[in-house]
Amino acid sequence: MRSRIVIMALSAALMIGALSTIGTVSAFGAVPDSLNLQGILKNSAGNPVPNGSYTVTFRICSTATGGTALWSETQNLGTNGGQFTCMLGKITPVDDTCLRTAKCFLGIQVSPDPEMTPRIPLVSVPFSWRVRTVDGATGGTVTGGLSVAGPSLFIPRPPGCDTTGDTTGGSADCVALDWCSDYTPLDVGVSPRCGRVTVNDINGLTTIWLEGQSGDVRACGKATFGEYHMNKGDFAFVAGCHNAIPDGADYASISGGKDNRAFATGATIGGGSANTARGNSSTVAGGASNRATARGATVAGGEGNVASGMYASVPGGDANTALGVASFAAGNRAKANHSGTFVWADGQAADFASTGDYQFLIRAAGNVGINAPSPTSMLHVNGPIATYVSTVQTNAVLSDGASVTLVDNPGAAVTVYLPSASTCQGRELTIKKISAAAGVVNIRAAATGGGEFIDGIQCPLTYVLAAQYDFVVLVSDGVNHWYVVGK
Repeated sequence: MRSRIVIMALSAALMIGALSTIGTVSAFGAVPDSLNLQGILKNSAGNPVPNGSYTVTFRICSTATGGTALWSETQNLGTNGGQFTCMLGKITPVDDTCLRTAKCFLGIQVSPDPEMTPRIPLVSVPFSWRVRTVDGATGGTVTGGLSVAGPSLFIPRPPGCDTTGDTTGGSADCVALDWCSDYTPLDVGVSPRCGRVTVNDINGLTTIWLEGQSGDVRACGKATFGEYHMNKGDFAFVAGCHNAIPDGADYASISGGKDNRAFATGATIGGGSANTARGNSSTVAGGASNRATARGATVAGGEGNVASGMYASVPGGDANTALGVASFAAGNRAKANHSGTFVWADGQAADFASTGDYQFLIRAAGNVGINAPSPTSMLHVNGPIATYVSTVQTNAVLSDGASVTLVDNPGAAVTVYLPSASTCQGRELTIKKISAAAGVVNIRAAATGGGEFIDGIQCPLTYVLAAQYDFVVLVSDGVNHWYVVGK
């Protein structure tokens, strides 16, 4: 018998429930994995077959003829006047993966006949082109845009996933968004090359909600959060409001705040308002109206501070300036204008500025204490102080760093030249003859001669130490005079 079937109805239901509300997991029925089929089984003459049971094999294929079946099962069908009804998937569930090909065909074979021809194309029910709700979907690929109109998007942690976001015992992430496999930049603000995810609430406002104990949000390229930003740097990050990273400021970052500007490669602004990071690898951590304008410069916070020297630092405070290379300014209106200079200023309403390189300056109206929490002098040291001691045996010119000089001349007289009084204001020098030799020690006001004095004795005349253990203590007036304050 050469049989044939006239299909009366073939329907597939892919019932997908509405997305659940954030924080609530709603219970929905399982998605049916079967297709309903109704038809009339006729013989080769076109007449309905006698009532009875017939063995029928069904196959879903991706081609109209030949090929390998994507799904198949065999059922015993009962007929009445040739009519029959069956559920495809009753024995072997229909996996939705077999319906993901560009075309699908249903092949039917009534034993012992070969498969009927032609195979029946499986096509869409009109409204299946636009699925209204989705429930229980186990996977798939969306090509093109995806818009979720709200009120919310909820992705619960799947069973078997640990709190780190990986499958227990393995390395697979529970939820993975593969933005772009080739790691080309992603610009959410302007024509993304890889993709865009937009989740709007019921008022049309863009909202994204991520819930979990731990995990990462991962995307290649740049990222922009908030509104009214400019983000043109490769792999740059902007959040907050009215912040800007211009073209060429690659790897720059503005983590929040308002009206901040990161103009250079690797520049970073943590937040605050009206801050500027203009030097490569410069940082403004926060505060307001702060500027880091040189390579590696840093302002940690405060207001109105400027770090404009390379690798200069301002930890905070108000109106401080670190201008010199590797300089440091802190407090209130401290001005480290020279390289390698440290300036700390108290709250007085006046600038306190460096005057040369490598200075360490402190302005403290309440005194400075070292190991002294309640200093009673401008500098109060609670502990021993060491001083620099040097020994000479021949004529010598003392440097600005001299403190205590011991003269151990072996016999003949020697001359010790003092540094210029004009460069050593308040400096105290001690000179002591420790040799028993007859030669005296002559102390002269300046090696160049003329214009400077020791207690009224003008160079080239000298102050003399004649006997062993004679000494003199001198202090500079900062102009042209050394005065003897001890001998």
